[in-house]
Amino acid sequence: ASIRTLDELVEQHSDDPYSLDSLAWAELHFGTLLTEQGQAAEAATHFVRAVSLRDRLLKMDEASSEHAYNMAWLLTHCPSSDFRDADRAFELADQARRSSQENPRYWALKSLAHLRKGDFSGCADSIAIAQKLRPVPESHDLFVLAMALWQQDNQKDARETLGQAQALMDAERPGNPDLLTLRAEAEALIKPEE
Repeated sequence: ASIRTLDELVEQHSDDPYSLDSLAWAELHFGTLLTEQGQAAEAATHFVRAVSLRDRLLKMDEASSEHAYNMAWLLTHCPSSDFRDADRAFELADQARRSSQENPRYWALKSLAHLRKGDFSGCADSIAIAQKLRPVPESHDLFVLAMALWQQDNQKDARETLGQAQALMDAERPGNPDLLTLRAEAEALIKPEE
């Protein structure tokens, strides 16, 4: 019902970026819920719509660092790997980062784009910058760093970083759906010590 309401709002205000942005987030999150329920085909419909809305927003304002960030976020975080595009996400994340060198969110997203591209040292470098810019650690950064460390065969540090990320998430943002997805990915990749 809420997506239907947002659809109606978008029809009435088709040139309103706020309405389009709200609908894009709703489509992504609804698709995520469907994915978690094993309804991949239904979820794909919502992911297609989310990407389409994000493209529309970018066309409306190509210079917007937030539109670039949000599309890059979708292309790196989508639960369905069919909708991930590491190269495009990297370009958009870097565009957002160039617009604001001091924004740790942009650096953190660039790090995940590096990870998706298989550039694990670039991932670690971008995370290091994001962490320096943040006043406190973020579990998102730690999950991404843990995966990069694992891919670099630094298993001990990867496990330790994963443990830190899990503890931080459990303490500060235990039900965050985006972090739950990233956490599940990290936990599936990083094997416990035997």
